Amino acid sequence: AHKTQNCFLEIFIKGKQNAMGMKNTIIKNVNPDSSISTIRLDSHSSLKNLKIDSNRHNRTGTDTGVGIGTVAGVEDIHLEEVWSTGAPYDAFLFEGSDFVFERCIAEDTGDDGFNSMTVDGWILSDCIARNCSHDGFHLHNNPKNIAVTGCLSYSNGDNGLKISYTTGNSAENIVVDGCIFHDNTNRGVVIERNSTHCVIANSIVYNNTGYGMQIEGIDNIIEACHVFDNNLAGNEWGIYVKGTRNKVSDCVLANNKLYSYDGIDLNIDGCQVYSHDIHFSADPSNLKTGLTIKNCKVMDGKIIVTRCNYSEVKNNYIENSPGYGIHLANSCGYARIEENEIMNAGSYGIYIDSSS
Repeated sequence: AHKTQNCFLEIFIKGKQNAMGMKNTIIKNVNPDSSISTIRLDSHSSLKNLKIDSNRHNRTGTDTGVGIGTVAGVEDIHLEEVWSTGAPYDAFLFEGSDFVFERCIAEDTGDDGFNSMTVDGWILSDCIARNCSHDGFHLHNNPKNIAVTGCLSYSNGDNGLKISYTTGNSAENIVVDGCIFHDNTNRGVVIERNSTHCVIANSIVYNNTGYGMQIEGIDNIIEACHVFDNNLAGNEWGIYVKGTRNKVSDCVLANNKLYSYDGIDLNIDGCQVYSHDIHFSADPSNLKTGLTIKNCKVMDGKIIVTRCNYSEVKNNYIENSPGYGIHLANSCGYARIEENEIMNAGSYGIYIDSSS
């Protein structure tokens, strides 16, 4: 293996060149007190089997260097088994389209692990972000057409995965599948408001200090996920959903709530919640319309619907609720409750407030 250390070094890969020949290479202690990238890529470039150790803990002064970055607006980048550790800023900082990251690792950064701006057509497969000072994965400035599959993000200083937007735009067509997010200081996964056609599926989210999952926007889906023991301050928020025509299906939550606020035409189907509630709520000044909760199982918890018109609660099984099994509260109207089985409720099986 080759080793280059204690260097003022930037490698700039441009055009259709590549660094595939840099196998089993370690670049260590590069760019002290610098704002440039250790490796900076132009379009049509690739890296494989490379480790960069930026050694941020032994630097002094203001340092915003990144491990691997790009010039603005590049395309067609392929990174495979690239490991960036100790970057003073981000391990990977990219802007452009048609990128592929396979089995890459970001760790011990001064900011994000994988950071992208204004990206379109990305694949992140089997990548790891750990012990980063901010987000493990951060896709922002209107990301589109992104697949994050088989990735692991844990012990980061903020979110495991954050997908954000700029005012007037949105995140679109994001798929997060088969990933694990745990022990992050804030949320496991957050897809911010104005997101559309995003999917979180087959993922495991646990022991994060904030929400397990937070998704806001239109026509988004959370399905077949396992969410448990998030928000250590009170284990309130496992899944938080806000927006229009969103769907949560076939998820399992333990010691966490499935919660929606100000949703319209929300569909919750086939979920299991243990030791907590399914809870829909809306702003006191603004009743919401359209809610379906069906085919769900709630153990040691209840279903609560607050300030919603035209709701349907159907074919659910609720057992050992500490209070009411199903509770319609605060001005609900036009509700349909049918074919539910409620066992061993602590108080009434079904309770409808006088205002509903």
